[in-house]
Amino acid sequence: MPLYEMIVLCRIGETQAVANLIKSMVNAVSQEGGVLRKVSNLGDRLSDKSYKSKDGKYNSIVRYLSFEIDANPETQNVAMKVARANSESLQVFTHKLNENDYYKQVFNKDAWKEMEVNTENKDYNDEMVKVVAKQKIDMGKNFDKYMEQMKNKFV
Repeated sequence: MPLYEMIVLCRIGETQAVANLIKSMVNAVSQEGGVLRKVSNLGDRLSDKSYKSKDGKYNSIVRYLSFEIDANPETQNVAMKVARANSESLQVFTHKLNENDYYKQVFNKDAWKEMEVNTENKDYNDEMVKVVAKQKIDMGKNFDKYMEQMKNKFV
């Protein structure tokens, strides 16, 4: 079966609505005999043009979702119909991926090692503090000491 990547542009709305879109995509693909390999939120972006949603409002800020689907062309068409029928979707794009390139990307661990992270960035520091805060349960009574160390290290 070929591997397809489907990019769905969604309006910015409730999290539950996007979750329902993802659930309906998973159900549609699995019922047709396909496999949904990966779902990624590519982020919210300012679009070049305004997209009209099904409720008649125009949206210039859109959320990009990526679905990697391993399916036959009929299943891919069903998945596109499900994505287009959802009230959250504004636009749907699909293209076929080269499987060899996909596997090289997935299994190339050296590319991850070479990636540099700018630790001077305020957003990065804030995210690290959030990660540490989420681990409070695991750290128990030493959390406060560890939190101060992390703040001093990243701030």
